Amino acid sequence: MSSIFDSSQVNVQIDPNTKEETLDKNTTKNILEIVCSPEMKYIAAVSKEKYISLWSIVNEEQHLKYEKEIFIDAACIESEGSRLFAVSDNMHVSIKLDKDSISRNSYNFNFYSFITNKEVFLCFPDRQKEIDFLSFINNGNLVMVNARNYRAYIFSCSRKDNITWSCISMIELKYFKKIYITPKGNFIIYNDTIHEIAIWDIETLSTKTHVLIDWVYILETIGFSDDEELLLVHAREKKKIKMRLYVFSTKI
Repeated sequence: MSSIFDSSQVNVQIDPNTKEETLDKNTTKNILEIVCSPEMKYIAAVSKEKYISLWSIVNEEQHLKYEKEIFIDAACIESEGSRLFAVSDNMHVSIKLDKDSISRNSYNFNFYSFITNKEVFLCFPDRQKEIDFLSFINNGNLVMVNARNYRAYIFSCSRKDNITWSCISMIELKYFKKIYITPKGNFIIYNDTIHEIAIWDIETLSTKTHVLIDWVYILETIGFSDDEELLLVHAREKKKIKMRLYVFSTKI
């Protein structure tokens, strides 16, 4: 059972051919968060010093190979919530930006290509500038959600240049208290007014299943099996006295 926020675990070691100065340079940084790409091709790490390093996973030897790193001075590393930190299988990375560093016409996150070593600018159909949730999914698409407007955006990368990203879908969502994006391309949506957890297929925009939790409990966290057929729900009593775990099947 994996956390909704984590990629599947894998045991890897640093490539023995990595130069010592490169290894020292990266291992001495204060790493805040590590994320994996959907198909476990790359690992990205962000440090307190606002460096993002990219490592490729050499499957045959189960090694991490250092690729490159970038420094983003405006990165919001002290965020108590999501840092919007994610990495794709085609060497793109995102990170939340500090509010004081954002201009009126800028996004609240940085989207960067390790291929071109340049920032990538995304064109939203409604000129959206603020994103609250962001994740790459298994088919390579980038899924983003604006919580204030209850709106989701699906971006796809061009296969011709592997750099250009285009919005292929904008989805109007209903009210939610919490929302999660799964690797297989589903929304897990929690509505606290009716105590319902619904699973939506992002591609077909159809409900796969929905379950109810007891009205005296509030959703805390969600986990799921690797095949996303089992859903683990951690809820707490409103009076904060008791905790409860639910296990649901996502199959209808």
